[in-house]
Amino acid sequence: MSGLKYSRIELEREQKARQEARAGIDRVGCELNGMGMRIREMLASIPRGVQDSFPGEMEKVKNWQREVEKAPRPEDGMTSQELNEVLKELNSISSRGTRALRILTDVQETKRDAKAREIIGEIELLKGSISGAKEKMDLWKPDLVRQYLSEAVAIVPLVEEGEFVRAQAALRQLKD
Repeated sequence: MSGLKYSRIELEREQKARQEARAGIDRVGCELNGMGMRIREMLASIPRGVQDSFPGEMEKVKNWQREVEKAPRPEDGMTSQELNEVLKELNSISSRGTRALRILTDVQETKRDAKAREIIGEIELLKGSISGAKEKMDLWKPDLVRQYLSEAVAIVPLVEEGEFVRAQAALRQLKD
């Protein structure tokens, strides 16, 4: 008889290793599904204007979502070694998913507030500059001060809604 021969013990080890790898793949698959759902929920809760204000961070999250769609899947007939490679890749994707969740949490909680404070601070500085020049401006165009101040105040609701890109554009326009 020619060909490879395996002992019953080797076959049992291989079967057990396959089962363990498949169990790990199932576990990580459930984790990835849960992360994917949570990331979709978080993205839905972050206003478009906030997302537009942090394009690099949002791109990392969207890259992770695409990566999950292309993740390797176990196939019938795979050896334990091949299944372990799939598991290793899924674990790597899971780690990147955890980072994607942290990025979204950071944008949602920390960066959003910091960006809002930054823009509100710029608005307050601009209002102070306008008020400081009020006397001189009133000599030539008395209504201009009120117009500039009302335009500056009108930017605040944009910031509150998370429309940072539009708020910054309006602020730049007002400064010019």
